[in-house]
Order: sequence, then structure tokens, then C-alpha cells
Amino acid sequence: MILSSNMFISKVRLRFSMLRCIVALGAFALIACLPISASAEALVRFANGEVITARDFNAYVSKRIDLRGAVRNYWGAESAVREMAVNRALVLEGLRLKEPRAADRAADRFDDVYGNAIYQKLARSCERPVDGAAARRYFDQHADAFKVPPSARLTRIMLPISAKIDDQLAMDWLLTQAQAVSSGKASLHAVVSRVDAVYRLEPQGDIGWATLEGDNLVIRALADAKEGELLGPVREGDFGYLYKVVSKREGRQLTWEEAALSAPSRALAHCRQQANQELSKELFAKYGIQLDEKAIQGLFSSSNDQKK
Repeated sequence: MILSSNMFISKVRLRFSMLRCIVALGAFALIACLPISASAEALVRFANGEVITARDFNAYVSKRIDLRGAVRNYWGAESAVREMAVNRALVLEGLRLKEPRAADRAADRFDDVYGNAIYQKLARSCERPVDGAAARRYFDQHADAFKVPPSARLTRIMLPISAKIDDQLAMDWLLTQAQAVSSGKASLHAVVSRVDAVYRLEPQGDIGWATLEGDNLVIRALADAKEGELLGPVREGDFGYLYKVVSKREGRQLTWEEAALSAPSRALAHCRQQANQELSKELFAKYGIQLDEKAIQGLFSSSNDQKK
């Protein structure tokens, strides 16, 4: 049965119907620079009256090449904005404590070097377990650090929003193909082959295993999906995506025998992660930091304006 767009989204298990962005998942994050509109709109507000604007965000990302692939979607942008907020709070805290600062960096509100130096002074210190007994104690006390997260092997189809195939815009074409595949009138392999002839800058089809770890709607949608389900199409920035969950692996707790070799490294990484989260929480509370989710979503207005 051919379904209307709304029926398709609700009946063919397209859990992304309420989402405008898709997270960049591990190995298949894209290295593309999102066209973000420069403006003075506040993305973050501090209790002291300071703000972090979209213009600040653009400038920060332009210096941080490692972030450009991540900020092409809402979740990556929100993470980068949060990083900026913590960085600014660290700079403010360093100035309050009268920690010395290089004169040539004094004008940089988001001084990563200075911020990292202050972080090292404030964050709870972590040490690698000194021996097997210490590693085993950490294993027994922190079971959450020794879990294998759930994962899924995915088939992905992606197209630039501006692309046209068979006289249809990308999102309309992806919806048509999803309907055809779900009704058995077309194979996903044929759709992948067709798209691969149009857009080759990113891999199409099988993109391997992706961990389903994180607390956002997209990850939860993928985690909830069953093997064989088709998810999408979903629009994210300048691209449209269609996914199929080929197979899944459930998360599980490692046994000590499985974890023993990597336990010291896992313990150190887990401790540092916890220390980072604790300090970030303290700084957000101390400086009254508030992120404006609506404003962060507005970073993608240039893409949304193109939507039919």
C-alpha cells in the first residue's frame, strides 16, 4: 500500500518525525562545514550578563577544525556551544583566582590554552590503577565503566537537500523510495546504487557498526528500532538521510575476565569523564549558565528556510 507522507512517517516506524536534525554517529560523522548564519543572537547567557552569540560560535568553530564535522547538526552544535560555555567559565574562574595569563591571549574570551590550564588545577585528579588489585577494585565499584554499549549495523542513504533525482527534490525522492522499499516494490540495494551515481562525496549503503550510546532522541530512536526497520527520511541541515537497521547487538556488562586487560585504561578514562562532568556542573551553577535551545536550533535557519 502506498502511504501518504504523514501516514508513512507514523506507520512505517519512522521515529524521526519530530526531529529536524540527526546526530553525527561516530565513524560516519561528516567533515563538512555547516553554513551557519552570523548574528548577535544569544546562544548562552551568564548570570553576570555575558552572552555567547552565534557570531562567537562561528568564530570559534572557524578556529577549531576538529569541530566542523560535528556542528553540522543540532546535537553537535549544542555540544560545541556547551564546550564554549565551560571554556569561558574556566577563563572567568582563572581570572577570579588571579592565575597568570599570557598577555598576547588576554583578549581571547575563549582561550583554550588558558582554560585548559585552569581545568587542570580545578578538576579532580585521576590516576591509572597501580596494579591488578586496584583495577579489580575499580571494576567492582564502577560497573557502569565496564559495559559494552548497544550497537547497530546500518545502511545509510544521504543526499544534499538541493539535489534532484527523477525530477524530485531530495527529500521527496527519499520518501518515495522509502515507500517503495517498505511496500516491496523496490530494493534498498537499487536505491543505494541510484544515489551513489548522484552523490559520492560520502559512503552510501553499508556504513558498518555504530554504537547507540547517548541521551538524545535520535540515538534512542535507533536503539528502539528493530532489525530490518527503515528509519527516515530525516532532514538534517543541508542533507536528507534514510537508514535501515540491518542488525543489532544488545549492550551487556563485561565480566572481569573480559575486562581485566583493559581495566586500567577504562578506569582512568571513566574517572576523567566523571571529573569533567562534575566540574562542568559546578561551573554552570556558579556562573548561572543557561543555554538557549531555540537559539541553537536557529543556527540551522539557513537550511530550514529552504524546506518546502
